[in-house]
Amino acid sequence: MRFPTIVAMSCAAVFAGVFFLPIGRSATAVSAGQPGTQICTVTKVHDGDGPIWCRETDAEGKPIKLRLQAIAARETDESCSPGHPCPAASGAEAKAALQKLVLGRTLRYEATGRSYGRVTAWAWREDGVEINCAMVKSGTVEAWPKYDPDRRLCR
Repeated sequence: MRFPTIVAMSCAAVFAGVFFLPIGRSATAVSAGQPGTQICTVTKVHDGDGPIWCRETDAEGKPIKLRLQAIAARETDESCSPGHPCPAASGAEAKAALQKLVLGRTLRYEATGRSYGRVTAWAWREDGVEINCAMVKSGTVEAWPKYDPDRRLCR
């Protein structure tokens, strides 16, 4: 085998490994410079801060559910949990805003932990819009500084 052929085959293998993702399981994002991010194809939204249901599944085969880091929305019954920020906007308004931003789209997310069986995360749309920040800017949720010690939100 000649050297140019080996180089071409090596480049093709690298390209295939970097740009083609498995379907079904949670897949590592392909964006250069974004180590540790995952992909979520959004199928459903519960309320303004999550959970966001993903088509991708966890190790147990269950759909991944995301809870957006460092923000708080009213609950679906319009209440606010004790000790949580309580936005003026209704829960229905927050849910509609989040659905408009993410439903049916592919997100890239960085997991920060877990809460009530959900993955807490920072999330971005494919066009680079940070979902957590976009929700604060929509006026339907409030920032929750307690869960943003590094002040990442809307940087």
